[in-house]
Amino acid sequence: MSEIKKIAIAVVEDNGRFLVGPRCSDDPLNGLNEFPGGKVEPGETVVAAAIRECNEEAGIEVRAVGFYPMTIHHYDHVSVELNFIACVPAGESELQNEFRWIERELLAEYAFPEGNAEILATLANQTTPKPLF
Repeated sequence: MSEIKKIAIAVVEDNGRFLVGPRCSDDPLNGLNEFPGGKVEPGETVVAAAIRECNEEAGIEVRAVGFYPMTIHHYDHVSVELNFIACVPAGESELQNEFRWIERELLAEYAFPEGNAEILATLANQTTPKPLF
């Protein structure tokens, strides 16, 4: 079995809306939507990676406030450990790269990668994330 890539995902909520953007055109999951996130770098925590990726991809500064359940998903092209970090905006920012705010009730209308099924159900059920401390 191939190595499992550790991924940090910033699930950014602001007044019942979540930050969502399109996947890159060179990605095997092109055409789907995603929460900002990416590979955890060596020596980096999942929290630091989620904050960094959110800033790099969406142009927004965030503060981590909790954890949602981690999941492992096996795609045909890669196996991933998805670490979902609950975040909130940390000040005013101009969104970039087609990221936008989506109301909780509308998330189900957007196509996401299969590995996001559990987090989408968690958000739909309004489950509170586990606090950081």
